[in-house]
Parts: sequence; C-alpha cells; structure tokens
Amino acid sequence: PLNTWLQAHRELATPRLLSFGVDVDEMLRVLAESGVAHRDLNPGNLIVQPTGGLALIDFDQAAAGPQFDGADLR
Repeated sequence: PLNTWLQAHRELATPRLLSFGVDVDEMLRVLAESGVAHRDLNPGNLIVQPTGGLALIDFDQAAAGPQFDGADLR
C-alpha cells in the first residue's frame, strides 16, 4: 500500500508526490465518469505499481448509480 511505501521512501522528491496526486485525480475522474464512487479512498487502498504509478484497490464500499455520473466534473 502507498502508506507503507511512503514510510520506506521518506526522502521522496516533490515531483514524485505530485505525480501520485495526478494519478489519484485521474482515477477518481474515470470512476466518476463511469458512475462509480469508491467511498474509501485512503493510502492503504493505493498500491504503488512496479511501473511507478498507482492502482486503486478495495472497492468493497463502492457505490454506483446515476448520482455518481461525474456530471459536476465536466
């Protein structure tokens, strides 16, 4: 998980942290446009992939429906 990864990489450069933020923003945008709300976003549910990007896991509390269609993001 991201929280464990961050503990091991405390000297992380700011551009890398910003790229994580961009990854999370893109994931949430795609989910919202697909009508899905994750509802449990936290560092423990973000995995640092071998490529360096992030993956969102644990959709147990996710909700779907027209109220989550991302219309307010357009």
